[in-house]
Amino acid sequence: MTKGLNPTEFANIAGAENEVWWYRGIRRTLFGILDPLVKKRDLQTALEDGCGAGYDAAAFEQRSGQTIWLQRVIWFLVICAGLFLTRWKLTPAYLVTFDEINFALAVDQFDPALHQPQPPGYPLFVGLLKLLALALPNIETTFLMAALLVSAAALIFLWGLCEQMLGSELGLLGPLLLLFNPAFWLSSLINPARLTLAAGATAVAYCAWRACQRNSPRWLVLAATALGISAGFQPTLAVLLLPLWLWCAWRVRVPWTVATLALLCFGAAVCTWLPSLLSAAGGGRQYLDLLRSYSSEQFAGNSSLFGASLSNAMRMAWRALIWSCLGALSWIWLTPFVARRLSHRDNFTIRFLAVWFFPGLLFYAIFHVGDPDHTLSIIPATCAAGALILASLTRGAAAKRAALVSIGVLVNVLLFFLPVNRTARASTYVAVQILRDYIVPIREDVRRLSTSGPVTAVFHESTPGWRQLSYYEPRIPIIVVLERNSSPVMIRHITGRQAITQASSDGTVVLPSCGMLAWVDPQIRPVASDGAALRQIDSSVFSIPAAPNRSFEFDGFHFVSGSEVCNTGARAAVHSPYAR
Repeated sequence: MTKGLNPTEFANIAGAENEVWWYRGIRRTLFGILDPLVKKRDLQTALEDGCGAGYDAAAFEQRSGQTIWLQRVIWFLVICAGLFLTRWKLTPAYLVTFDEINFALAVDQFDPALHQPQPPGYPLFVGLLKLLALALPNIETTFLMAALLVSAAALIFLWGLCEQMLGSELGLLGPLLLLFNPAFWLSSLINPARLTLAAGATAVAYCAWRACQRNSPRWLVLAATALGISAGFQPTLAVLLLPLWLWCAWRVRVPWTVATLALLCFGAAVCTWLPSLLSAAGGGRQYLDLLRSYSSEQFAGNSSLFGASLSNAMRMAWRALIWSCLGALSWIWLTPFVARRLSHRDNFTIRFLAVWFFPGLLFYAIFHVGDPDHTLSIIPATCAAGALILASLTRGAAAKRAALVSIGVLVNVLLFFLPVNRTARASTYVAVQILRDYIVPIREDVRRLSTSGPVTAVFHESTPGWRQLSYYEPRIPIIVVLERNSSPVMIRHITGRQAITQASSDGTVVLPSCGMLAWVDPQIRPVASDGAALRQIDSSVFSIPAAPNRSFEFDGFHFVSGSEVCNTGARAAVHSPYAR
């Protein structure tokens, strides 16, 4: 409304503008000129001068807002279609990773002590899988749908954050970079649980940004609540995003009362999932012992804080840097051209993204990063930084923006399918193909052997595949040798969902005396002491009929079959330790 104009007079003039044909004609002409030129965020400068009493400006603002929402809906559908097509077509037919099997087992029985799933437990993500499993036909479809839903949530939160940072027209740049980011793409194919790192991080970052921009304690409390909920999907997020929340609290200068309220809201959000997690783990002390044992096991080989060698620690730090920044190659080459184009607001955006990114990178470089998608809590920050660079170069130049965004998307796609080096290879589709081409034949070969009689599969614990085989072929007994160069040798007998761990003081692993033996190892071939030849079914599977008192050497271990005569009763007793 024009300043100083009486509201009644304004209403009368506005009514005339709406009814008289002359004003209606001017309005059509005005809309035709301004529609393609004026952005919603610039309407305050597209002022009411020459717009009569202001009716035209108000009507155009409403019209522009409706257009922007229509554009959002269209782009959302385009992104969802791209997400579905790029994930559905490339997702393996079976669950191929160890972690996926852990989560699949958790759908039936949630028990972190049995690594169903592995610590720290992920209770809310398991709950999501359980809900989806009620409506979907199989576990593979359940995981695909979970991947799509969590990916969409991450993209939406990042879209909202980039709109707040860059404006409604440029907000789409961030999610387009994230959609095709190699690690984000990889995780949706083989480990959707880690996508919650991206979804939770972007949700907290969105609330934290609104708190800083509006100097709003209310948004800071919402950020703490989002952090508590996100930790139910990925408990490590509580550590990774705490520095960002504290920095924003310092920026907002929150009083102690608001900080206390935020802490209470965080605690209330945590209480929605922590009791069930502790109960499933057997209690608080048992859960802490489980975390301590698991952390030591996971961190010892690579973190210098847990006794790893300097070379291993440096290798892990290098992986953390490459895996978190690989997608940045799609835009980082543009940074020399934007130094003089950044505004004061852009400088604050850079500081915000730095506080989000670098503490997480430090955690991954020092404590633990085992796979590329571990870094998904900070990868959206790199995508938002890329969106800022692209926006700074292309404001007011739609054609240039379309060209640069297309180049960025294309580079990300190429990075996903064509590894740039050995470290980056783990972030690419090559890693998915290797897993699929290794795991699927093992299952099919061993299952084919079982059609002609009982079969026992033999693995070393470090050899991938035994967890997947036990899930998909629960009737096939599996022997897993757990320890090397130790006394006694620990052996796990697995049949379906049951497992018994036994010790062999003399270092000998006992095998059944009848049926078929299937040895699984991609590098080492078992050797029979009597010189009998083993048939190589696949590059990783070697088979031989079992016989009484036959011995084998395999991967540094000594195996001896029992002396029982192969008859139905003896076969059942010897073949499974649960029959004793």
